[in-house]
Amino acid sequence: MYTSPHVVHIRERISIDSAPVSRELFAQAVSDIWHAFGWEDPGVPRSSFFRTLTVLAFHIFIQQGVNAAIVEVGIGGERDATNIVNNPVVTGISSLGMDHISSLGPTIENIAWHKSGIFKSECPAFTVEQRDVAMDVLRARALEKGAHLTVVPTDPRLEHVPLVPNERFQRLNASLAIAMTDTWLQCQGLPAIAADDIMNMAHTKLRGRFEVITTPTVQWYLDGAHTMESIAVAVQWLKTQCVSMTLASCAP
Repeated sequence: MYTSPHVVHIRERISIDSAPVSRELFAQAVSDIWHAFGWEDPGVPRSSFFRTLTVLAFHIFIQQGVNAAIVEVGIGGERDATNIVNNPVVTGISSLGMDHISSLGPTIENIAWHKSGIFKSECPAFTVEQRDVAMDVLRARALEKGAHLTVVPTDPRLEHVPLVPNERFQRLNASLAIAMTDTWLQCQGLPAIAADDIMNMAHTKLRGRFEVITTPTVQWYLDGAHTMESIAVAVQWLKTQCVSMTLASCAP
């Protein structure tokens, strides 16, 4: 998986089998691309931080022979470094918000246009319910690019899965993940995702994202948000946790 941001060290952005790549593998990959681009020569222009990391991630994935790579877009999609992938197996767009407006534009329509830049011809594309104006843009862009766009409803198989946080938006996120995974499995001629794997989504974690850390003296609740929509969700999650702790402390 290639994702961002990292919490403790940069290698968290590039993981294989759910673990950050090793120091040795990361260092060797940096050396490989450093010399491949001729950056030992001070006169050769350097690439940006995110573009360099993207090349680094793809180099590691190819070198290590990964079977499937989950690639998270950095900013937008249309002009993002990750959009160099011409023939993805499947693409997905989660709930849209007012994200990176200085780069993507001041309206949700602008943002939807950039995000849908990852759609590719004849490639299955999934999204969750969006504001009407954003959905109009996604549908128009899918038609323009020849992509097959599907709006994913909440998967009924998640009804009894205790996701973290156990909120509607997270069920939509999980439903999107299931739809994309099933599509990849189908393309490989493999059975659809199993019920046990769906149940195991309750244990799926990313550092710093709705993470709970318990110490002998303090319980920490960690999340990050940079849009008004995601801030509201993070606050609601924290309020829910605080209410739970208060009820627990009042119990006889």
